[in-house]
Amino acid sequence: MSLSLSRLAYRDCFDVLERAQEDPKGARVRMADGDSAHYFRMRLYQARKLERIDNQRIYTKDNVMWGKSAYDGLMIRVRYEEETDLWWVYLEHMSIDPLRIETLSGDDHADRLPSGDLEPSPQLRSGNGPLRPSEERQSELDEPPVHSPKAIRRF
Repeated sequence: MSLSLSRLAYRDCFDVLERAQEDPKGARVRMADGDSAHYFRMRLYQARKLERIDNQRIYTKDNVMWGKSAYDGLMIRVRYEEETDLWWVYLEHMSIDPLRIETLSGDDHADRLPSGDLEPSPQLRSGNGPLRPSEERQSELDEPPVHSPKAIRRF
């Protein structure tokens, strides 16, 4: 199914994007079912894409907003709550909680980094490590799980 290229088709999406942008944490939208939630997420992506295209027409290449959307900082996810049997589309600000930031090359945690060669684990030294594909499996418990493509639901 193709999506409209007109901004007018996405008024509801721009309203939700704007409300999520204004809130410090974001927003969420309750949907009737999983298909509706996934379709709405797709429409939100399209609305954001259309704004990027419009901004390429509005701004010059040297402007920071050229080809970008004001909503690019929002992460859009579909979530299902089993306990309430509700589907939600979450629009959350992408940011980290800056409680503690440490550099990886600095001295603030050098004592926790391994130095030199690492010793193999006792499991690997004894030869009881993971089975190689060529090794024979001893029981059903050694078999890798088999998943049906229909059983896995990607959000």
